[in-house]
Amino acid sequence: MKKILIIMTAALALVLVPLSLGAQTTANAEFQYLSFDIGYAMGWNFNGTGSQATPSLFGFNIRVTDKLSAGIQTLTEGTATDNYLLLKYTFLPQVRATVGFGAQGTTPSTPVSSIGFEVIPFSRSVGGLAATEFKVAVKYDAPFSNLTSGKILFALAFGIGF
Repeated sequence: MKKILIIMTAALALVLVPLSLGAQTTANAEFQYLSFDIGYAMGWNFNGTGSQATPSLFGFNIRVTDKLSAGIQTLTEGTATDNYLLLKYTFLPQVRATVGFGAQGTTPSTPVSSIGFEVIPFSRSVGGLAATEFKVAVKYDAPFSNLTSGKILFALAFGIGF
């Protein structure tokens, strides 16, 4: 399953990177209504083991206002799944702050928080209808019960929106 995810991410990279490299840096290069993100993250757990974390990422976002969007994000690593409700606020043209909360694991799930930012170095609007973007994100996810035992993740993702 992990090999299939890596192959799918590589295939998306081969398709979407050329679109993103023809970047438009205008303010309307962002999605207007909804978008989907797919990507891969690498990082470390600070839960005493210091183990490496490499989850795949999937997200769905809805534009609320010009600078604010809300969405769900799922991080899957093996059989473990973390689900988050995120708010993303654009405070610079290509930089977004993210804050959210969610559940880590399955039954019983652990309530977790998330804070981070996204940088969009390449984005493109196609005909004023669709938008693609390449994102670099840094986030820290931690259980509410022990904020020092979270994990820091560095993610690369591609987004397509309308």
